[in-house]
Amino acid sequence: MAGRTPLPPREKWSEIRGNISQAHRIDAVTRLEQLGARVRILPTDMGIEDSVRRLIEECLRADQPPLRGVFHAAGVMQYEALGSQTSEEMRSVLAAKMGGGWLLHQLLAEVPLEWFVLFSSSSSLLSSPLMGGYSAANVFLDALAHHRRACGQTALSINWGTWADVGMAKRFQADQNARLQGRTGATRGIGVLTANRAIEALEHLADRGVTQAGVIPIDWEEWQRSYGGLGRAPYLSLVLSSAASPERHSEAAGEKRNQVLQASVDTREELLRSYLQEQMARILKIPLTAVDPNESISNIGFDSLMSIELKNQIEAELGVAVAMVRLVQGPTPAELASMVMPLLAADPQEMKGELASAGELEFEEGAL
Repeated sequence: MAGRTPLPPREKWSEIRGNISQAHRIDAVTRLEQLGARVRILPTDMGIEDSVRRLIEECLRADQPPLRGVFHAAGVMQYEALGSQTSEEMRSVLAAKMGGGWLLHQLLAEVPLEWFVLFSSSSSLLSSPLMGGYSAANVFLDALAHHRRACGQTALSINWGTWADVGMAKRFQADQNARLQGRTGATRGIGVLTANRAIEALEHLADRGVTQAGVIPIDWEEWQRSYGGLGRAPYLSLVLSSAASPERHSEAAGEKRNQVLQASVDTREELLRSYLQEQMARILKIPLTAVDPNESISNIGFDSLMSIELKNQIEAELGVAVAMVRLVQGPTPAELASMVMPLLAADPQEMKGELASAGELEFEEGAL
């Protein structure tokens, strides 16, 4: 077992009290040993070649059992727009996953492994706002798995959803509680994995010869309501059911658009504003009466991630593409209605081309 943060000597384990993270790791080691495993703990920084090399040399010593498998689960969680990150922050995100994965691949090239399992993330498959660097690192792991298979080597990359009780997302939420409280795993339609279900999935995939698999508890129809643009991506067409198909959502968008446009000219914008207020209240999980039509959405608690959800909701149900930069500027519901109304009344055929372009841009924005 390798990790960047060392554990205290075994004789000190019974004295661990205040450090919850250390206590959890000690408990995990103890339980593994009770099952009959022999566990060695080797402090390693997966982003530093010398550190990884020492780890491999230690594992391949003549007096050690043969090395049969590697599970690369190292990573650094990130939750920030790319434009706000420093180069050092980006390097720390990429080093553990990308650097560590590639070093393991190179240094173990001649070792006959039975398993080479990479813990990737659903962020490399689905929209992942404010996790661009983390998503890129996981895409690299997916590509590495396919590269190894092409070279005749064993590999499995698992695009995990959020684990409920353990893992980086859980630790990150504890460390950044004020910033991420209630947001991890909160994307509409996506649930969380219990540790038991995740282990069952791992056991199922390990011996099946699979190169890459996503393990994500997801309601595709519900998810597509929030990510209508990405839901039209061709690579998702095989997993989206007919109920969540782009065609059905296009019909839904037409129905919502018609409800507004078929109202009298004097009431259209009011009807649209009411709809937008309802969506804002739903996203914020507050009463509708708390959404003042003349107050900036920034003042009522909208952050960038919520703005992305609102943008995708407008596109999915109204068939209108709103520039993300306009939402980030914090318009009032009334201002947003005035902004959307001319787009809503535009010719649907003209809008179709605009939405196609916006969908491509949305994928890029969603990864920021």
